[in-house]
Amino acid sequence: MLWEQADSASGGVYSGHLNAIARRYPQLSSIELHVAALVKAMLPSWQIAQLLGITEKTVENHRIDIRRKIGCDGNLVSFLQKLNEQ
Repeated sequence: MLWEQADSASGGVYSGHLNAIARRYPQLSSIELHVAALVKAMLPSWQIAQLLGITEKTVENHRIDIRRKIGCDGNLVSFLQKLNEQ
């Protein structure tokens, strides 16, 4: 799967983000966690779509669902970036 290759190339950064987000927001589905981890890594939606084998529109829909589930009413990247600060 492309996720494993990308995570390996990132030195495990993506899976580190995924695990941190999963601990903080267990209500997110598996695919939402993967999307959120890649959003936190500041990848654009088109690249997230390629890595996860989904469409860019599906990524955008997941981003909306993630915002709703975690209570983010602003920029999702900024919100997720602040997780390390808390």
